[in-house]
Amino acid sequence: MLGIAKHAESPVPIAELVEVAGQWCMDFAGIAARIEVPVHYGLAEHEGFWHSSDESVAAFGNAFTAAPSVTARRILGGGHNIDHHYVGAAFHKEQLDFAKGLVSPAQSWRTGLS
Repeated sequence: MLGIAKHAESPVPIAELVEVAGQWCMDFAGIAARIEVPVHYGLAEHEGFWHSSDESVAAFGNAFTAAPSVTARRILGGGHNIDHHYVGAAFHKEQLDFAKGLVSPAQSWRTGLS
């Protein structure tokens, strides 16, 4: 797995590290409150970088006040970078099901998503 994931270890620009380390916290609430589309959010239970309690995940989801629907939950059994964990496939299916649920039956027929 580590060999396959090697491409994910690229150097990160300093500006991105500053943003990830805290700058986004100052901007998040204002941006999230303007999101007007459904939101699907999952955070790994064993996340080593972000605080992943039920309360913090709920607070994150609750920030999307203009969204017509919000799904925000912890991905039990997962760790940072869910894609590389055994729960990744199930989470990917959940994401795809969420996206497919946003498409009307008529659109599904035209795009082949049914």
